[in-house]
Amino acid sequence: MNNQIKVIDDFLDPTIFTALGSALMTSPIYSPEASMVNSAQEDDGSATQFGEPLIAGKLKREMQFVAMPFFRLAVDNRTLTNHVWHDLNYEWNVLKNALQADRFWRVKANAHACEDDHYTSTYHVDLTNFDGSPFLPEKAKRFYTAILYINTNNGGTRFKECQTFIQSKANRVVIFPMNLYHATVWHTDAKLRFVLNLNYEIKPESDTEKSN
Repeated sequence: MNNQIKVIDDFLDPTIFTALGSALMTSPIYSPEASMVNSAQEDDGSATQFGEPLIAGKLKREMQFVAMPFFRLAVDNRTLTNHVWHDLNYEWNVLKNALQADRFWRVKANAHACEDDHYTSTYHVDLTNFDGSPFLPEKAKRFYTAILYINTNNGGTRFKECQTFIQSKANRVVIFPMNLYHATVWHTDAKLRFVLNLNYEIKPESDTEKSN
């Protein structure tokens, strides 16, 4: 496994994790991102064009349901939030401190339906110009992605370079530089898979930065 990939089980205090996880799995906050998971080119027109026409030849599995509790818009110098962000302000701050984050750029919850096999999505990086500039290699020292798995199932995350697979396990987190390509691996043993995807800057001279 790439030594830049850090996996931590039982990441949050159970009380904090339960509050966050329950809200993310039960709140009516999700909308279908039916056009794609990682590429706008996979839009089949089912949601964006009312299915008239449906665009043939698209990967039917490249879809998910998403919620965006927090999104920082660098160009407009403002943030977008929803009620889950405001209702769980204390829990979000605990999570931010646990990650040694200076500030979040995007907090996104993903929900995936069960598949018959372990389909792997397109490899991707989450944000390439989140702070208004292209992602440069040196940014890897300060800009990170964390995936907090909300429920346990046999799906997970696969990394392109080393082909390491991290299985979904409730309250497990995987942390890695934002320039590492990774992909969703669909689950086959549960109706739904929930993950919380966090893109953030670390604090200067944090333990994460020192270790890299």
